[in-house]
Amino acid sequence: MGCCTLGLFADSVEKRAAKDVFTEPARFYPSQKSTLESARSDTSESENASSSVPSHSQQELAPDSAAPARNSVLSPAPPERREKQGTAVHGAEVTRAGAVSPRFVGGLTKILAASDHTFFAAGNDGFLTQYTYPDYKPDTWQITPVSIKHCAVHPDRARIAVYETDGRNYHRVSVWNWRTKEILFAKRFTASVVSLSWIVQGSFLSVGTASREGVTVLDGSGNTVSLFSEEPGVVLLTASGPRLVLSYAESGRLTYVDYSKKTTVKRLLTEKNLLSPMLIHNGAHLVGYRDQRVYVIQSSSGAVLTEYPARSACFAHTFSDSLPVWIEPAELKYHWRIRKAAQRSADFMLPDNARITSACSVRTRVIVGTDRGILYELQQGDDRRVTIRALNGERQIYASDVHGADEGAYFLADGSLYHSMASGGPYRVLVRGVKGTRFLPYRDGFIVWSAGKETEFLHCAQKTSQHRMIYRARSTVSGVSVYGRMLVITEPFSGVSVVDIERGIRVFFHKAIGMQDSLLITDDVIVATQSGLQPLVLLHMRTGETYTQRWEAICLGVRAHDTQHVYFFSLDTNAGTTDLIHFVCNCSNPQKVLCDASSLIRMRI
Repeated sequence: MGCCTLGLFADSVEKRAAKDVFTEPARFYPSQKSTLESARSDTSESENASSSVPSHSQQELAPDSAAPARNSVLSPAPPERREKQGTAVHGAEVTRAGAVSPRFVGGLTKILAASDHTFFAAGNDGFLTQYTYPDYKPDTWQITPVSIKHCAVHPDRARIAVYETDGRNYHRVSVWNWRTKEILFAKRFTASVVSLSWIVQGSFLSVGTASREGVTVLDGSGNTVSLFSEEPGVVLLTASGPRLVLSYAESGRLTYVDYSKKTTVKRLLTEKNLLSPMLIHNGAHLVGYRDQRVYVIQSSSGAVLTEYPARSACFAHTFSDSLPVWIEPAELKYHWRIRKAAQRSADFMLPDNARITSACSVRTRVIVGTDRGILYELQQGDDRRVTIRALNGERQIYASDVHGADEGAYFLADGSLYHSMASGGPYRVLVRGVKGTRFLPYRDGFIVWSAGKETEFLHCAQKTSQHRMIYRARSTVSGVSVYGRMLVITEPFSGVSVVDIERGIRVFFHKAIGMQDSLLITDDVIVATQSGLQPLVLLHMRTGETYTQRWEAICLGVRAHDTQHVYFFSLDTNAGTTDLIHFVCNCSNPQKVLCDASSLIRMRI
């Protein structure tokens, strides 16, 4: 949904006719020192307390000076040096950019122009990447583990607001300093966010939500401010000029608000339920899609100026373009075309039958994102043929588990165990064909298992790459540790097992429900945590005795520095604190195991 900086609202709309509201040329009103920046030092504590960041949000920046409306795409471009190799794909030549960045896993969700030579791309994998024309050098940062759906670039170009969601009940908007990769503030919402835009020269952030209120306005510190005197409905687009704020709601209501007086200046009714509404022609026209038609509406009156038949519309125009530009599917399956009003390019097809999910314009090019996570640069020639260049696509490896090594680290990904040097450089494969998602280093190989139910524990030898089954768990595994040649396995619905790795035989089993984690600290003594009033317990393998330790908190995880020093997290729900506890075990007298316990770190929860 659209957002932009609008500089052509009339100075005194109440005294002018509706047809004169948008007669002034567009101007970009540079942001003064934003309230966001000035409030940051005063509100750093509250910002840090707020937790982590993302559909269609239009270009934030208008030209720095008055300029007539123009079209930035579908015009002949100056010749540039390109890679000679290419593959013709149904009327399109596909080449690859020199600087290649990884693809977005799960697909692209949003492309947003930040200036006439830079743009942001966001994906379902939580990655946000800034690309700079003409080499498209990427600057990438993962700001969330969930999907990014909306973005809005601040007029100072240093800050970006994003909406992140898991598609169910997690909805959060956060603002980031892109240059330092620091979060400035974040706010959770109970309903999904449908639009995101900076208004009033970047002083406020407008968040349109699918709630009864319809829109929430935040100041530079993330605090809610009152801007609308009445609920405008579900707001799909918000823009502002030097004095007025314009909002478009899905009900078709156009509302003008004087933000200095917080009063409604004018209300209009126009086409309702427009998808991806955006402003063009320096704010004079509102563009949106509905029912196989692209509508061009006069912003000052709400009147429909033009309708264009369209099979669908993924808009790619800029704020100053005089005509709408969009990508639509062609008649043939997996084929696409570029539209500029009634004009159309030759049909083209993307590799891998990719589906276009987002688009924007940079200089004379159209940048599109796909459901395969690949970005493409589209350029139309005089013959209407479209030249295609892939901007990313390197394969990424996602590690399911990582452990430190003497030099570098081991990690497990895509069924293989790798080693990466601390100095960087290429990683090397140690063991292939691994069936599991978790592992522990063990002597000349690794112990591998999966986090699911009834998992097999395998010993994978590094030199021979042979896999040998050690043990099969009967229920979900919550904790695994190695002591010498003994493997300690904790199953919450079964108990604690100790398995001889070399022989593949279980040598000890403590049957109990609610075990959380366990650690063998001597040849005979196991320290374990369990749910209940006495969460800390010692198990003696040789005698079979159990020693419960009174602890007025919940114990989470146990780890040992050596055979005597044990660490665990203690969660006190009454006091609202979490402590990292260190204690020295007196294994000759297990009943005095907590004779030396101290809190190393205390965290308030």
